[in-house]
Amino acid sequence: MSIRGWDPPAAPQLRPSPEPTPSRALPIAIALTVALLLGSAVVAAMAFYHYASTDHLGVLDDPDVVEAIDIACSRMEESVRASAPLPNDSATAVAAAMRNQNTAITAMIGDIRSIGTDKLAGDHPAEAWLADWEILIDLREAYADALTRGERPVLTVPMTDGLPITTRMDDAADCRVAAALAKPPLPRS
Repeated sequence: MSIRGWDPPAAPQLRPSPEPTPSRALPIAIALTVALLLGSAVVAAMAFYHYASTDHLGVLDDPDVVEAIDIACSRMEESVRASAPLPNDSATAVAAAMRNQNTAITAMIGDIRSIGTDKLAGDHPAEAWLADWEILIDLREAYADALTRGERPVLTVPMTDGLPITTRMDDAADCRVAAALAKPPLPRS
């Protein structure tokens, strides 16, 4: 049936699908994927090498510095333990014990500094770590002075980045007596 001037569309004819032809796109895609993976591996290896060979802020990691700290700190810890004030000591005895401990800390700092300023400067936190010990000595000296004057002092540890310096000191090296030294006992009344 035909409407004037209009003929129905012809029925679709089915044509056989063409034979698949080998495409060059697949080998190119594989080659690009392999190249991308290799490139990523090279970049990752370079980043790891850079990380491994860089001074890590906040951690003492130079082997010579670490060795000097380990030896000096062990010696200091032994001396600090041997001269620790007792909980029931008099104010004079606590002050004297603290000063003896401070002498041991000062000796530790001197032993570590003896490896040289260049070596210490190469391990970023070393100078700041030693400065923290010097601050702790000054605080303890002021505390001991106040005890000998008959006062009941409070030792307040300074904060850095929201943490007490003693935390930073413990995190930077394996010399973990700073927090204990920042809490001297009060003498008997």
